[in-house]
Amino acid sequence: MKKSIVKKGLVIALALTTVLSVCSCGKKKEEVSEDKGKYTSTEVLEQVLGGIADLPEMVTIKSGDTNAENKFEQICDLELDKVEDFAFTNAKENTKIADEICILRMKSKSDMAIAKKSLEDRIDQRKGVFNTYDPEQVPKLDKAVIDVKGNYIMLIVSDQASNGKYEFNKFLGE
Repeated sequence: MKKSIVKKGLVIALALTTVLSVCSCGKKKEEVSEDKGKYTSTEVLEQVLGGIADLPEMVTIKSGDTNAENKFEQICDLELDKVEDFAFTNAKENTKIADEICILRMKSKSDMAIAKKSLEDRIDQRKGVFNTYDPEQVPKLDKAVIDVKGNYIMLIVSDQASNGKYEFNKFLGE
């Protein structure tokens, strides 16, 4: 009888050791990565464009395009390595017409303040240019919209900027 109790104790101890070793060999809890959004900036831009009816002929630049990095530097003063992807469209005659839309999908929400400041600086710079060359375009820049949703930030310069903002928020979920 004594041998049977010892055997049962050993079997239980062995089973417990096996269970503990299996549990300790499992995957360790991985650091949860920040959700960078499920849509590309180009997809978001397409939705925003759908809400603005009065845009002139536009030219679009997006991540992955030839010379996209050089073109991005002309758009905003932001380190490209902080950006997951981007899409930017502006009036083909951008020296005569102020209309533009910029969508940035940031790698981290913590960089959103830097991105916002960069887009605000862009508006100020463009106001300076248009004050000299075509003051009639300045009211569009005065009504420019910058909006943030998750890891996305958007700049719209258009007479219908509020329509684009509505589409931005509707698409990304308000």
